[in-house]
Amino acid sequence: MGNKTSLDTLFKSRSTGNIIKSGYKLYTENFRSIFKASWHTAVLYSIACAILGTLSFTSLPLLTGLVPATNGPSESIMPAIELIITFAAIIIMLIAGGLFETAFYSRGISLLVHHSATNTIPVPKGWFTFDMNTAWRTLKAVLSCLAIVIVPATAFGCFWKFRLSMMLIEPSAHVLTLALAFTSVCIVAIILLPLAPISMKYVLNAGTRFWPLLAREYTVYLRRYTGKIIGVGFVCAIIITVVEHVTALPASVITMANIQAYIGMANGDPLGMPDYITALTAGTFFIAGFMKAYVRMSIVFVTYYLYGAIETDENGRRQMAETVYKTDNRNQTL
Repeated sequence: MGNKTSLDTLFKSRSTGNIIKSGYKLYTENFRSIFKASWHTAVLYSIACAILGTLSFTSLPLLTGLVPATNGPSESIMPAIELIITFAAIIIMLIAGGLFETAFYSRGISLLVHHSATNTIPVPKGWFTFDMNTAWRTLKAVLSCLAIVIVPATAFGCFWKFRLSMMLIEPSAHVLTLALAFTSVCIVAIILLPLAPISMKYVLNAGTRFWPLLAREYTVYLRRYTGKIIGVGFVCAIIITVVEHVTALPASVITMANIQAYIGMANGDPLGMPDYITALTAGTFFIAGFMKAYVRMSIVFVTYYLYGAIETDENGRRQMAETVYKTDNRNQTL
């Protein structure tokens, strides 16, 4: 049985602080059930992180051009072929990691689907449980949000490539343009914020479709609840950043060690890394990925209560409007 308290109720009007408190309380008090439901997807995501991290550093000489010169024409094309294979492997692992991470979050959401109906988080009966329906809806929500985000992201990437990167070389000469770029990024981020609670509403309610729901709810969420969404997002971002910085410290250390070693190699020094560095890198990134997954899972539970608070406030507004409307009609009839 899961915990059941007054704070656990989903549909309740909450302040920004109460939303965050309720989300983290539900997450920490039911972590055993969450872990049992999601550990296998966390392992898959961690393996992807380990492979990706190891690939990135073992291929640094190739990616940075630190490959030995060759004399034969057949040998001269080998670095190019290896470079293509390396990039393909990295892209494949990025996609696989994204899918595994989405499946991992869907495990937490599947527990929240049960909680929204019963106010309890169930303990999974087995160690390999999986809710395919929730996973599929979570994936559709993620892909739909990516389809929206990719437009401003592509525009910013092009601006960075052709303008912004050059401006940052001498920022004092482009203060106004940089200020406008920063302001534009903040505005776009604010515009995209309602996607999180709307996506949560979509995944939790099996009878809904994402795009009609977004068209119906987006302006309401943006106009009335932007402040609450920003507050929750800002505090959660600080918490996640601090905790991830601590948990990912070993991965950061080994990253810097690899980078410094290859910088030295570029200057003619020996690589100077131990034979077990590949295994150490893989193990470090595996542990960091596993811990990062559960740190980020907490955001799902906070978003859950953010959605519940918004829905409660909106229902209160509708009921008040209906009451006023009925009262006005009664007065006109009299």
